[in-house]
Amino acid sequence: MQGYILKGSQIREVVDAVLAIHAGNAYVSPQLAGKLLLAIRTPPQPSALDTLTDRERGILGLVAEGLPNKAIAARLDLAEKTVKHHMTSLMRKLGVRSRVEAALVAQRQGLT
Repeated sequence: MQGYILKGSQIREVVDAVLAIHAGNAYVSPQLAGKLLLAIRTPPQPSALDTLTDRERGILGLVAEGLPNKAIAARLDLAEKTVKHHMTSLMRKLGVRSRVEAALVAQRQGLT
């Protein structure tokens, strides 16, 4: 079994936790229990990347690799203007104002 207590717990709580675990039970500090229940009840927020189309995700991945619009257009067999349109759309959806910010979002979200 496992137990979780806070670093600053009183000796009595540490003893209670050890006894509970020794008896085969789990132990969670009461201060943590409320936070854990709240986290379980709160539905996960969708990632900003979830709002992107497959094409926008693909373009964002190439931006994160450092490719300029012209190279992205060539690689995906698209017009550069089409890539620019997708960039405008994905940047709006991600709430970013630059390619660098978009690339950082992609990296943080594990797209690259």
